[in-house]
Amino acid sequence: MPELKGKDLKLFQDVTVSDIDGEGNVIDLDVLKPDTTDKVDHYTYIDGKWTGPEPVQLTGDGNMDDNIMPINSIDFSKVTQIYKIADEKAKAIEQGQVNKSVIYEFDVDAHMYRAHIHIEGAREKYTGIFDANGNLLMMRKD
Repeated sequence: MPELKGKDLKLFQDVTVSDIDGEGNVIDLDVLKPDTTDKVDHYTYIDGKWTGPEPVQLTGDGNMDDNIMPINSIDFSKVTQIYKIADEKAKAIEQGQVNKSVIYEFDVDAHMYRAHIHIEGAREKYTGIFDANGNLLMMRKD
């Protein structure tokens, strides 16, 4: 992604970090194209490489500034910690399994990210909700 090197990157809305069998770690994110105010490109990190840019079709008439955050507003190094906390919860419930995706959902009203990870068991399921720095905010029974 040489076109992004040295640029001040802004994420557009949600980001997904997954561990996909046979493919490893996958990151899907949308970035406001540097030096523009209304163009967003999609990038995917898979198999150790970034792919993209792919143009994103924007809908609605919202304000772009309300839908973007600096890329450093998410501490991606905490994804492993989020998985570990979710895995501990999964071990505590019958047939608990952790979904292999952490979704950083962008809250437009609060202008912040929250990470969500899902845990399913035979009799119950939970959603772990974390701040963008990987701190557990709540483990909600769904």
